Amino acid sequence: NRTGDTLLVANSGGTSISRVSLVGAPREVVDQRIHIRNAALYEVPLDPDSIIVDRIPFIDFSDRPQFVAQDAQGRILYSTRPTSSNPLGTVQIIENRTGWTEAETRILVRLPFDLDPFQEFVAVAHIDSIVGFGDGTMEVFDHRPGQPSEIIRSGRQLPLSALRYMRDQTDSDIAFMDPDDPDWIGGGTTWMLSQVSFADTTYVATSRDRGHVAFGDGGLAANARVVIWNAAAGTISNRLRVEDLVNNASERIRALELNRDGSLGIARGAFGTYVFSRNLRLQGSIPESAEGGGGAAFYADHPGQNGLEPSSNQTLAFTVTGDRMIRILDTVHYTERGRIPLRDAITGPMRVTPPLPTDNDGQGRNCSASDCVVAKLFAVTDAGGVVVVDIRSSHIRALP
Repeated sequence: NRTGDTLLVANSGGTSISRVSLVGAPREVVDQRIHIRNAALYEVPLDPDSIIVDRIPFIDFSDRPQFVAQDAQGRILYSTRPTSSNPLGTVQIIENRTGWTEAETRILVRLPFDLDPFQEFVAVAHIDSIVGFGDGTMEVFDHRPGQPSEIIRSGRQLPLSALRYMRDQTDSDIAFMDPDDPDWIGGGTTWMLSQVSFADTTYVATSRDRGHVAFGDGGLAANARVVIWNAAAGTISNRLRVEDLVNNASERIRALELNRDGSLGIARGAFGTYVFSRNLRLQGSIPESAEGGGGAAFYADHPGQNGLEPSSNQTLAFTVTGDRMIRILDTVHYTERGRIPLRDAITGPMRVTPPLPTDNDGQGRNCSASDCVVAKLFAVTDAGGVVVVDIRSSHIRALP
């Protein structure tokens, strides 16, 4: 978490997120476990004659949490793992404010950017349910944010009237584009599932200042996308198809990483490493000489504000090749600056930290000799262990 005293664990075998205290002996604080509410999206017919008896059809998604992060405001963001019964995953957010009795779970959507306009429906988010009565009327049900026991209902009304009532007369956080809004010329809408959902394993990266969180689809680039959350604005700042970033429909993203302030990111694919800006514009790419491998990490002291720093021994990133080599990459000139051989293949996440205070004969980060440890790389290997690699000054080639 943002204070470093708790580990957040996504329980993808169920529908909860555990809090593991790191103070003293690590242990789960069971009474602080977060139980995730199922979140769905609706598409309400504009024609009252299409309102059928019982429940209005909704779009359901997987609610199995997969990868989790916490932003600078304390909000928890997580992706959901696609399953055989619910093959579409999403990015969702859990927020808990002062005075709330329970945290609120919502699917991250952007209006109108995630909508397909000029349809015969109205796409609706952030409600609990809708019941149709077969006579052209329906009733919308919701609850006050953070107060699940305080039910809000529209009463039986025509479709648009019920939606507008919830928006204008209650405390519901319902979200939809009104077809009659003069500022919206798109008419009716449906959800663009290619925008709001993931179809494969996702990856998450958080900037060191927690101002930005990135989620990436691990599927083929023709369908995969990257989403960036802006904590200050409290919204998704960018969505982008991976194919547009890497320009290769057969590429598959294996890892994401953001720098200190989220101004620069790296996406590790099977064929290369791609350096991108906060607005998801490709800055440069470094091809891989051997397919496979995985993991991506910025140098511990990598600067923020990409484009304002010249190349140095701080503008570095690290990846691992399919032939068991750590690659040291320059993120300004997009070239390789060193390699370190490994015994075991790396299959899991990778992190790079500064040297420990006990490194370099107790000098820690103050060492300046050529054999000084300048960073430490931690990664999960295919042997089921964790490898720790000392990155020394001598491993990093000088700039040409």
